[in-house]
Amino acid sequence: MKFYSLPILAYLLLPCQTITSQPSWTFKKEKNGIKVYYREPADSRIKELKVTLQVKGSLGAAA
Repeated sequence: MKFYSLPILAYLLLPCQTITSQPSWTFKKEKNGIKVYYREPADSRIKELKVTLQVKGSLGAAA
């Protein structure tokens, strides 16, 4: 079992290298608790957007 753990661990950690090499998110604005971030990837002319917000409620109510 130990023989397979090292290749599996390396396979799982390999995408982490590409994630850390991407540019970080830049904060754009916040309104009513909604935060908007963007970044410009090197291999595309289209900006990537990330929107975050918090919603009060229970996990059961979301299902």
